[in-house]
Amino acid sequence: MKNVIEQKRRYYMNQENLIRLAFIFSDNNKKNFNENLKLLILFILNENTKELTAFEIAEKIKEKTGIEFTEEEINKSINFDNGKYVCFNKKNIETETQGRTITQSITQYYISDNGREKINDKNKLKFQKILEEFIRENKLEENIVSTEDLLLKYIYGIINFNIDELISLCNVENTNTSTNNFREMKFTNQEKDLINKFLTWNNKKKNDYLLRLIIFSVDYCMLTIKRNAENFKQVFKGKTFYLDSNIIFRLVGINKEERKIATENFINTCKNAGVVLKVTGATLTEIDTSI
Repeated sequence: MKNVIEQKRRYYMNQENLIRLAFIFSDNNKKNFNENLKLLILFILNENTKELTAFEIAEKIKEKTGIEFTEEEINKSINFDNGKYVCFNKKNIETETQGRTITQSITQYYISDNGREKINDKNKLKFQKILEEFIRENKLEENIVSTEDLLLKYIYGIINFNIDELISLCNVENTNTSTNNFREMKFTNQEKDLINKFLTWNNKKKNDYLLRLIIFSVDYCMLTIKRNAENFKQVFKGKTFYLDSNIIFRLVGINKEERKIATENFINTCKNAGVVLKVTGATLTEIDTSI
């Protein structure tokens, strides 16, 4: 029984691999299932020095991410590529069966130079520069390693928490996320202050990268439930989101015009997806007492 329960739990990628994958996805605007799967295939091929069959790629993805794909899905995604990022070799393999020699043709894939360029670490390195800038501005040079580790740990937790919530909304069967609730991440008061200082730090590039990293949660969930962006919207149709006072204040332009525009775009996206937006009585009271 214990083994059955273990199989139902979502596999959690380690921090380094998940954040690296998030940065790879952050530089690609496609929300098509095959395009997203192709990025995952490139991620796997880039880590392997030898050529891999579709079956081996699927096994490596399962081992690395816990997400299962068929050989047909792998081949279909690669075929969409038209040889730009993934190259292949066909080989004949001879096997002996009951005294007979059987020749079997197999296709093995490897990543092209264009593929390596597509998933390089440039975004991760740029974000590293942003972290270093934050550390310099706040005179945290003595604790540079621990500060970077803390912030990346927080981002890792947020991405996983969002993935858990989205998978829960999708009602994916045989997935139990309750055993790794990232809402329960433990931080000291000093660590919380540092995280909040980073989040509220007025830096446009930082805000842009954080948004893209968080959006990766949607891409990951789409791969898990095997949907495209358009039919993924059906997941949210009829769901109710409650807006807090910060969202309301941004909508009326109190916290800078660019935040108002970003919030309006968020509201329109929710409405287009069929999300019901509401405000609680407590939020209305908070707004009344704040104005």
